[in-house]
Amino acid sequence: MKSGCSRISRRATASTSASDYYLPSSSPAFLATTRIASAVAFATNDVDLFPGIVKKWGLSFLINTAKTPEGRSPGSLAWAGLANTYFWIDPSRDVSGVILMQVLPFVDNKCIEAFTGFERGVYAGLDAAQKAA
Repeated sequence: MKSGCSRISRRATASTSASDYYLPSSSPAFLATTRIASAVAFATNDVDLFPGIVKKWGLSFLINTAKTPEGRSPGSLAWAGLANTYFWIDPSRDVSGVILMQVLPFVDNKCIEAFTGFERGVYAGLDAAQKAA
């Protein structure tokens, strides 16, 4: 560690926050998340991120269990905020991304298009760099 810096977290802490170990392994359906219907129409649309892909909740993140159409690896972590703020962490590819908008309702179509386009661009760049290497 550099002089004047202090550690605020350990690698094990990050691994634990991405884990679902604290829930009973005998009830995997408890972890799964599906479509979430809006209860407040002016604030959020219905939410179904990555339809057809099993997603589950970890201690701190939404975890996708298969590769997404944008290129996110299985086991990647994500979160989203009400005003269309999104981030993801892909430990397998050592990449993360953040896009912040201040728009309601949540899961606005234009915001989702911007987010998925951004994510596709990140993975297209990674793939191009890997092919060139």
